[in-house]
Amino acid sequence: MKPPSNLQGEQLETGVREIHTVSTDVRLGRVAEGREPGEAASGVRAARIPSTAAITLASGVAAALVFFVVRHTLIDDAFITLSYARNLAFHFHWGLTPAETANSATSPLNVVVLGGALRLLRDPTWAVGVVFVSAFSGFGWCVARTVTALRLPAYTAILAIALVLLNPLLLSVVGMETTTVVPLILAILLMAAVEERPLMFAIVVGLALVTRLDLAIFVMGLLVMTPAIRRRWRLVATVACVLAGPWYALSWVRLESAIPDTLAIKSAQVWSHSFLTGPSFYAGRNWIPVVAAFLPVVGGVAVLTGAILTRLSGRRRFPRQSMPVLGFGLAGVAYWIAYALLDPPPYLWYYGPTVLAVTVSGVLLLSPALRARSGSKTRGRGRTFVIVAISALAVLELGVVARDGRSWSQPAIVGNF
Repeated sequence: MKPPSNLQGEQLETGVREIHTVSTDVRLGRVAEGREPGEAASGVRAARIPSTAAITLASGVAAALVFFVVRHTLIDDAFITLSYARNLAFHFHWGLTPAETANSATSPLNVVVLGGALRLLRDPTWAVGVVFVSAFSGFGWCVARTVTALRLPAYTAILAIALVLLNPLLLSVVGMETTTVVPLILAILLMAAVEERPLMFAIVVGLALVTRLDLAIFVMGLLVMTPAIRRRWRLVATVACVLAGPWYALSWVRLESAIPDTLAIKSAQVWSHSFLTGPSFYAGRNWIPVVAAFLPVVGGVAVLTGAILTRLSGRRRFPRQSMPVLGFGLAGVAYWIAYALLDPPPYLWYYGPTVLAVTVSGVLLLSPALRARSGSKTRGRGRTFVIVAISALAVLELGVVARDGRSWSQPAIVGNF
């Protein structure tokens, strides 16, 4: 047999290297994620993006510091939830008082989580603090992983986390599900959609429906805008029903209603202002924290509008991997519209999911939009302007948080009068 020439030997060696590269890519999931063979996964860019663990740790430390500031300002509705949690933890009883069974807890999962923390710590403030810090540590982890999957710069995750964690509206309802369970649930849903993990998405959908039934709006937004999840809708529906169904069946049998009584109670209440005019109502009492709370939402809506126009015009390619982020932000807008149509009183925690979703999606959609601009100087100036603007928003929120020195004497935005 004739030995191979030098050229043939080089070609054979090159072919072996290519086969090894492709097999490695398949093993690491890069080809399945739509990357070209040999292209580095976004997680490999460790030199440019701090580790997910570092961002998670920083989020937890920041959340602990923030809770230290707001720990004395738990609102009455938070203590209503804690009453449910106490009765569940120490009497295995579902009700506001030990003597009566009730179904007025809006978020069953929040009651269960706080009940577990209360059972272990035996102090309501400590219980809320541990759940709050744990939730925002998980929130930071999810946002960091989402940013990594989207191949965005590290500052994108840091700014998104800071804007949510320091938002005065969210910090005015600490202890409610809006600041304990909901941020983590929504962040995992977004992460699972961006990473195209149908089973994880399905499991969290079940938990979301036990947290708040209206979170189904975010589930639908992500489902519609994520083909990999949409193709597995049967799996999502099945797993969600298996996880959430038992609670609703039990609630129907034991509590005589599948949904909490608060839907009827809150809908029947009449205030001088509606959900739609609520922000102006609160701004009339103390406008600085209200402006700091809703400015990120206004900016996020502007970014979402630009993303939609980019997608429809076809003049620039809209990143496929950013479609779940767009769906997440649009779901936040749809959530606001749904509540405006229901027209309940302007309870602060009703605004929380929209504030969170639109803020996060706005930040995550800005980076690829700036990257798509032509001209390195223009791109550099635009990126600098956006970083400075978002950082200024975060500083404004931080200023509101630090207004009373070491701790707040009352919430930044007071919902009671």
